[in-house]
Amino acid sequence: MGGSLPSACSVVYHQGFCCLAAPSQESGSAEQLASSTELPTDATVISHFKWLGELFPDIPESILRTHPFYRHPQNEHIRISRSFDARSRLRPPAQKSPGPALTVCKEILKKLSLSPQDLMQLLKQAERLYGYASQTMALNYRRAQPLYAIETLGAIFLVLDTLYCAAEVLGDYSMKQDWWPSIVHRIEAARFVPKKEHLRCDKSVRNLHIALTLDAALEYYRKGIRPPLLMVIGLKEALFCGPGSTRFKSPQWDPWRQDAAQWRVSIQPILAKIKFSTVWMGGKG
Repeated sequence: MGGSLPSACSVVYHQGFCCLAAPSQESGSAEQLASSTELPTDATVISHFKWLGELFPDIPESILRTHPFYRHPQNEHIRISRSFDARSRLRPPAQKSPGPALTVCKEILKKLSLSPQDLMQLLKQAERLYGYASQTMALNYRRAQPLYAIETLGAIFLVLDTLYCAAEVLGDYSMKQDWWPSIVHRIEAARFVPKKEHLRCDKSVRNLHIALTLDAALEYYRKGIRPPLLMVIGLKEALFCGPGSTRFKSPQWDPWRQDAAQWRVSIQPILAKIKFSTVWMGGKG
């Protein structure tokens, strides 16, 4: 059972990207987004990024919110011994890779509730991620190609989303107001602007859409908010579970793929009940 699910995840993406609009149509939406002061909401994000609408067409939003790529425990106002110390994480040596801290945070954030020990561990790992984001996180990529943009912007997206969720869970202990602006300032130039040849190339259409969506996602964090539900889940599933060859296909990201696969299995009984209820009500009418 566990071995077949990751491949099923890939099938979803093959199907989803086959149904995409032409690159010129989607890129036009991205250009409109860039010039707009209002970012798409959960209700409107699909109109800007059509590929997101192909991922989970039959899954209700209430179930999507349980996806491990999105959900996190609530802030339960548990007392811990200290608050986030951003200054201590600006001293060398900073982490060269975010992988270890991201993994620990992922395991903590997917729990239903946290102990004081969990919160302290989350705080420490978030401090490490902040040190990485402030000092060594790559912001530039070779050439203006979608594939390279995905690797660089994808890593930034994962780090910022984890820091955002950690701050939500830590509450006042996160001291987010003291350090979030510095990260936003540092990633200001981390953007993706496609070249015209990429807009005309059918071979790179999938990478183009992901890169454009990553570029849009970072704009939410710059404004201090989290991207829409479908954007967060869709991007993480595209990075970890979709076809293609990027750094996110390495074994270190297997735990993320396993989480997605387990979630898909866990929701099947719920979806079956919803389908049965819909059919029954239709027959009754």
